[in-house]
Parts: sequence; C-alpha cells; structure tokens
Amino acid sequence: MRRALVFLALAATTLGASACGVAAKQATADRIIGAAQSALSAGGVAGTLSVQVVPLPGPRPTAPGPQRIRAAKAGPLAMVVYPGRGEAQVSTAAGQPPALIFTPNRMYERRPGPGSSDVQSLLNAAGGGVSNLMVLSAPASASLGALAGGISGLGGSGAQAGGAASGGLGTSRPWVSLDFASLPRQAQDQAAGSFAFNPALLLRLVAGTLTGSVKPTSESRTTTAESAGYRFYRVNFDLDKAEKGMADTSKQVVARVLQANAVTATVFPGEVWLDPHGHLGGFAVSFIQRLDQDTRALQIVIVDLTGTVPSRSVAAPGPDQVISVSSLGALVHGVA
Repeated sequence: MRRALVFLALAATTLGASACGVAAKQATADRIIGAAQSALSAGGVAGTLSVQVVPLPGPRPTAPGPQRIRAAKAGPLAMVVYPGRGEAQVSTAAGQPPALIFTPNRMYERRPGPGSSDVQSLLNAAGGGVSNLMVLSAPASASLGALAGGISGLGGSGAQAGGAASGGLGTSRPWVSLDFASLPRQAQDQAAGSFAFNPALLLRLVAGTLTGSVKPTSESRTTTAESAGYRFYRVNFDLDKAEKGMADTSKQVVARVLQANAVTATVFPGEVWLDPHGHLGGFAVSFIQRLDQDTRALQIVIVDLTGTVPSRSVAAPGPDQVISVSSLGALVHGVA
C-alpha cells in the first residue's frame, strides 16, 4: 500500500510538472503571437531584411556542369511593411528608392540601369542560373566591376525550372512585375535561389507560431540585433494557423507564391525575438526550396524591426513603367 501511495504521489508530481510546462509554453506562445498581432495591427513597421541561400546536397552526387542553385545572400536591406494593406517595399539601403515593391497579389522589381546586360553575361559565366539577390546585394551606385568581384564571394546565381524568359527584355521600362494571382494552381515554373516573398506574409507567419514548438534560448543564431534585454525563442511557424481569418482568395495567392518559390511545406522552422518591452523585435524563417529530388536549397530570411511608421499606400509603378511577365523565373531573369 505504501509503495502504491508513493507511486501515486510521484505520478501526481510528474503530471503537475508536465502541466506547468505546457502552461508555460502556452503563455510564451501567447506573448509571441500577441506581439506579432500588435505589429500586424500597426499602420506600418520599419526594419531591415536579410536573405541567405544555401544549396543542400541531394541523395545523388552533384552532376558536372553549372549548378542550378548556388550560394547567395543579400542584406541587410531597408524595409517598410504596411500589414493592413498587405504591402511592402524593400531598398538596397536606407534613403535609396525601392528595389522591390509588394502589393497583395503582385511583386515588382526594379531593373538595373546601364550595364545590366554585361552583369547578366558575368552571372551566366559564373555558372548556374541567375538570382535577384546579386542585384539586391549591391548598392544602387555600384559599378560593374564591383558586381563582377562579388560573384565569386556570393555565388550570385539562382535556378529555375521550366521555360523562364531570358534577360534583356528589349524595353526601357524600369520595372518587371509578376501577378501571383494569375499563376496556375499547379506551378509549372518554379524558381529557387532568389527572394520573392512579400514581407507582409512573413510577418503574418509569426502569428502562426505553434505552441508546442516554442523553446527559449539564450541567444539568436541569426540576428545581429542588440541582445541586452531581448528574449529569444526557437519556434515553428504554421501556415494554416497564420492564415486564420484570411479570405480564400488571399490564401490562394499565398499558395501560388509558395509554389512559385519551390516551397511545398506548410510548417517552417525559425526564431523570434522580443524586445525588453515585449514587442516583436524581429524573426527569422527558413524555407526549403525543391526544384527536384536532387536540387534543393535552404533559404533563410531574417527580419529585424526597428519601429512603427504611419500607414500609407506604396507607390506602385504605372503600367507604362512595367514589363509584366508570367512566371517568377522570367522576373528573376528580367532583373538579374
């Protein structure tokens, strides 16, 4: 009888500790989700965005010849997001005009100025596909020589499957645009190695933090933000949870964005950091991009938030300034 009582006491203690652990995780997840929802309800949030692409080994040895995905990175880039409008703009540096503009359905990217065809030739000579990360990683005033010098360090190329159009679109229009809502439900042309995610969508993913995934950590593996007083967490972001309350048409656009970027998963590992006041300080999310069984890459997107800004509508370029394309691959080729 005494042994039974001891066993029951130990079981009760274990269950109590387990319940406390679950409650603590739930409370932490609620703080993270609350901080994300607060940022989403702001008129606008400013910060920086950094992107890194790392090719992953496939099950078979790498085939000889140019690689379809090469290592690349860009940032920190200046970023402003207007969550309520589903809009964002990204610049190569603070004070520079936007290089990327996002609206709920569209992505616009500014084409490089004179010499872009020479940059295209250099990128192709480096082997593999092209990537908009090479253009985004360079200041607007960068010389052709600086871009050429960066190829060996960054890899500076992406990859795409399907019939992407080539560069040199034969027009002086300064922007290339893709309407994700117009893509087929089943992607026929995918791209990897470039950045084409609306930062407003990335911010929304934080609201999809899975409670059971939250793990406090003493430091971040990704951000360079000041750590004094910050709290860091490793988490998983669930797309279905993040999409709660979204219209079906908006969910369909998100699905097309992921497909175009060669992403098939709906749960993404990442990190979140809260500032000393409990506000969202930033986050990182990792996407696995798969062009086929042997061609994969890890894309890590890091967002550091610096504060709120008044709400406004982004100044999307007019039709006479835009070349519209029908695939993400064509957009990447049109600007790289």
